[in-house]
Amino acid sequence: MTRPFETEVAAGVRWLDEHEPEWLERVDTAKLNMAIAVLTDDGCGCIGAQLNGDGNYHNWKRGHRLDIDSLMSLGFDCHSWQMEASQREWKNTIKILRKQRAK
Repeated sequence: MTRPFETEVAAGVRWLDEHEPEWLERVDTAKLNMAIAVLTDDGCGCIGAQLNGDGNYHNWKRGHRLDIDSLMSLGFDCHSWQMEASQREWKNTIKILRKQRAK
């Protein structure tokens, strides 16, 4: 049985590896909040906001020409009631990837 967002986050990881090669080092999981589209003053925000130079998720998705269906299938966006599960899966996946890729 798969965890909620396991499939989407795995697809998002593959996409990020191809389009944002150093993403894993740049995302701060302590400040990862999938509900925040524009970085806060203390640097909290979603993956796209953290990766975009201006801290704006909306500019990041436009720059990569990602539509809502793509964003959802890659785990970068979801319904508001799903944010917690999505965020939990991203944090867990990033933790695992950092251990695996550090070897």
